[in-house]
Amino acid sequence: MVYSVKWPSGVGGKGNEGVTNILLQTPGAISYVEYTYALQNNLSTATLQSKDQTWVTPTFENFVAAAANASWKKEEHFDTLLLLQSGANSYPIVSGTFILLPKEKIEQNKKVAAFFLKAFEQGGPTAQKLGYIPLQPSTVKEVTAYLKENGVL
Repeated sequence: MVYSVKWPSGVGGKGNEGVTNILLQTPGAISYVEYTYALQNNLSTATLQSKDQTWVTPTFENFVAAAANASWKKEEHFDTLLLLQSGANSYPIVSGTFILLPKEKIEQNKKVAAFFLKAFEQGGPTAQKLGYIPLQPSTVKEVTAYLKENGVL
């Protein structure tokens, strides 16, 4: 199911690419797009106030700080909201990307999990080049243990 916000004014774009295209064509426009799109298109970004009342710019290091201060709990299947994490350098708007695996497709899930495990181990530089932050080694270790406990690895 796709949800769409009905704003009182303005225009919408489909996905980050569509929103970016509208931003580039609309002088003075303000919107939210994924950081990678801001980097690739030289968009201005916002310095925001952190939970600790400091002013923080959107940088790789400040995204890492937000993720490092998050509580990644296997009991909650690592479903962690990274908004407003503590820490003077934690950028307040950070989101994780998650995968969902259907319990009834164990063999397929094993292949998917093996791919992600390889990506966790070797994909950090590529993720960073694209504007994403890799999971911290401690979180990768916890996720790996979780997948093993659940028969996926």
